Amino acid sequence: MQKRDFKKMITVIAAAVSAVVLSATVYADTKADVLTFIENSQTVITAVIAITGAGIVFLGVVHLIESQQSQDPVARSGGIKQLAAGLGIIIIALILVPPLITMVKNQIN
Repeated sequence: MQKRDFKKMITVIAAAVSAVVLSATVYADTKADVLTFIENSQTVITAVIAITGAGIVFLGVVHLIESQQSQDPVARSGGIKQLAAGLGIIIIALILVPPLITMVKNQIN
């Protein structure tokens, strides 16, 4: 995955998360509806980000396997970088999304 493609993917994910959070106040009638929507969207946001990270981990493993067959150190390095990036994205999904959702809920209250 090229750097430009990775930036596009992160931009799309950030836009999707922003759209979900901002649309909560548009379609909700009361604070209770907004809070319920945000609590329900936390699971979806975490899952989408974690699945994206898992896809990058999968690509990293594929590149590592290909590099073992071709004995290419550059491909091996790229595979390790993708593997680490995917794991980092999964960790971000599991660690950062819940506090961010909590901050949004506190702002609404």
